[in-house]
Amino acid sequence: MQAFMGSLFVNNLTLYDRTFHVVVQADTTFRALISDMDRYYVRNQAGRILPLSTLISYKANEAPPLVTHFNIFRSAEVDGSTPPGYSSGQGIEALNETAVKVLPRGYTYEFSGLSYEEIKAGSTTVYIFIFSITFVFLFLAALYESWSVPFSVLWRYPLAHSARYLCSCVFPDLPIMFTRRLD
Repeated sequence: MQAFMGSLFVNNLTLYDRTFHVVVQADTTFRALISDMDRYYVRNQAGRILPLSTLISYKANEAPPLVTHFNIFRSAEVDGSTPPGYSSGQGIEALNETAVKVLPRGYTYEFSGLSYEEIKAGSTTVYIFIFSITFVFLFLAALYESWSVPFSVLWRYPLAHSARYLCSCVFPDLPIMFTRRLD
């Protein structure tokens, strides 16, 4: 059956100082469809030749071309994106809530890729930000050889942006240099 419907490796043949793989298979016209098995004949114990269709039956069966696995278990992949105006954290939270409500008992879910990395990172962003501000402060303190000058340098940007925001809220029609778009 394997040789008729697919191919079967027999052995290696050495000819002209080259090694060739010997593969037995039926011609393409005789193995293109599952119904081609009706054309195959086999010998029974009594020595008679019988059509293969008298011994076996076949039927079309729908199956996925690929069964995905995640952590050794069969899985179904769900891809999604958040709508405009929502963060990826809100999307992950919505997926968690939906999975708890919808999945039957015994089913679990896990994240992979960027979502997994975002969940794993958690609140480390805050610690990285604090560490980077501390590092910049110490670098500026060493640069200016002063403990007070780095404060004025570091507070310049938050104060400038706060002033821009406050002015644009108080005077919305006033063209302010900080709020102009450069197209």
